[in-house]
Amino acid sequence: VCFFMVAYLFAFGIGMGGMPWTITSEIYPLRYRSLAVSCSTATNWIGNLVVAATFLSISSPQVLTAYGAFWLYALVALAGYVWLYFCLPETKGLSLEEIEALFAHDHHGSGQRHKNAYSGYNFVGESDTSYENDDDSDG
Repeated sequence: VCFFMVAYLFAFGIGMGGMPWTITSEIYPLRYRSLAVSCSTATNWIGNLVVAATFLSISSPQVLTAYGAFWLYALVALAGYVWLYFCLPETKGLSLEEIEALFAHDHHGSGQRHKNAYSGYNFVGESDTSYENDDDSDG
């Protein structure tokens, strides 16, 4: 049990634990940044509260056992990682203005993940390739 607890804390610390502090300082326009960081911080702590409040109930032998509880939390963390891998654009080397423009564009509505007006930007997990620009044609 101790190993799984340390593994969870390690995975959370290098993954989702630092995301609110890093990403919200970059993606939100200055006029909304304080509110956005507040909401992100609250979401982070609510997630921690959910884990702390549910662990004893879930880890009981009648429900999932301690191993099952850690596997459940690990699967939730893995699902979050997969979602971030495919949906979070890479911001390395971009100015704050470029990052703001990148996040102002809707990447998720059309189902075409990378076909957008920001053809020079790479997303997490992608190599340096060129992208097609949207041309508003129906063909």
